[in-house]
Amino acid sequence: MRKNRRSAESAGFSLIELMVVICIMAMLAGGVSIYLLGAKGDAEKARVRSDFAQLDDAMKIYRLKMNKYPDSIEELTKPLPGHAEGLLKKAPRDPWGEPYIYKRVEDGFEIRTLGADKADGGTGSDADLSNLDEEEGEETK
Repeated sequence: MRKNRRSAESAGFSLIELMVVICIMAMLAGGVSIYLLGAKGDAEKARVRSDFAQLDDAMKIYRLKMNKYPDSIEELTKPLPGHAEGLLKKAPRDPWGEPYIYKRVEDGFEIRTLGADKADGGTGSDADLSNLDEEEGEETK
């Protein structure tokens, strides 16, 4: 009985076949990384919007209890009169590790982040975001 054996010439993959497979894998990896980088930027913006909503709620509660908006975000972490804790356990930071910028405006307040570049202006993940833009539905330029 004869065993079915491959010849020594066809025992493996050729260099061309290996190169084609490596190129296909590289193209797939490149496409996935581009998708994931875009998803990271979207996740950072979603986190900023979530932080804005949390801070907005805390500011409004502070105003109801104290009849004014706080002078800083850090005031929200201090106990209010008659309460053991502040409205926030700690002041949140933006996804890039910076504290949010808080400013009183004529009829309320503005909370901003400078984005990934930590400088005014920018586009994409470098764009400045503001809670006031939330209401208008756009980013500051």
